[in-house]
Amino acid sequence: MVATHPIPRGTRILSETAVITMSATFPDFDTAGKVVDAKFRALPDEQQSLFLALHNCQHTDHGLALAIARTNGLPFGDNEHGVFLETARINHSCLPNAHHAWNASLGQLTVHAVEDIKPGEEITITYMANTPTFSMRQNHLKDTFGFTCTCKLCSMSRSRRKISDHSLDRMLDIESENEERVRWGRSPLAMLHALREGLRLVEKEELGITTLARLYRDVVDILLANADVARASVFAKKERALRVVMEGEDGTRTTELKGVMERPRDNMRFGYRSWDWLSDVSEVPKGLEEEAFESWLWRA
Repeated sequence: MVATHPIPRGTRILSETAVITMSATFPDFDTAGKVVDAKFRALPDEQQSLFLALHNCQHTDHGLALAIARTNGLPFGDNEHGVFLETARINHSCLPNAHHAWNASLGQLTVHAVEDIKPGEEITITYMANTPTFSMRQNHLKDTFGFTCTCKLCSMSRSRRKISDHSLDRMLDIESENEERVRWGRSPLAMLHALREGLRLVEKEELGITTLARLYRDVVDILLANADVARASVFAKKERALRVVMEGEDGTRTTELKGVMERPRDNMRFGYRSWDWLSDVSEVPKGLEEEAFESWLWRA
């Protein structure tokens, strides 16, 4: 998909409803194949033609419809995948200029420009949940989607790639250490400081606002879980500014963050881990120099 006119950062490029939806937890491929095939046959002829024109890199043992759905399906909601005919035509980049997200209030997938896009420039999204090292990216994309990525991040010189991979490898460690399954066994202060390091790496490697927003989300979660609503409200504001660009004012996460900023104690994560850092929004300091405020913000 190529831009035909200037698209300013934050513009909603499209929003669309899935033509086929499927559970992410089918008991077996035979069942999945039958369900997806029935949904495909129920589509109007025009949508069937557009669906069949989509790329397929999966085997067709359980039907062509399932293979195409597995190749092009995007996660949405709690436990579903959907095929979105327009979004499926958008190619991948490890440093994308657009972001796709599920909008619960619309019941649609939205795509927003996260950079200013010029006429003639290709619109790209990422097909990955994070940004691993070069070899990991290449292997995943080749195995899952059948192509070799040649984006800006993947085309850098060998010497520059080595430096980048070192930072990305550390980023993976930080994100792994802070995953839900291990999060509650670590010191919250250690987690907070690790995420601060991660944010610095994102800025150093210019990985874009989608990665920044993901790390800010982890910071907000940790602070809420330990009842520190003063700092959580500050980081929620930072994340929300990015989410407005990525998802719009009506975005699902954007709306949730507004609640964190206005009513943090009502959030289900509040005090989930401990009340050791209990604070109030009124305790956010005013008038501090930037360095002093950052020191307070990160509990340095």
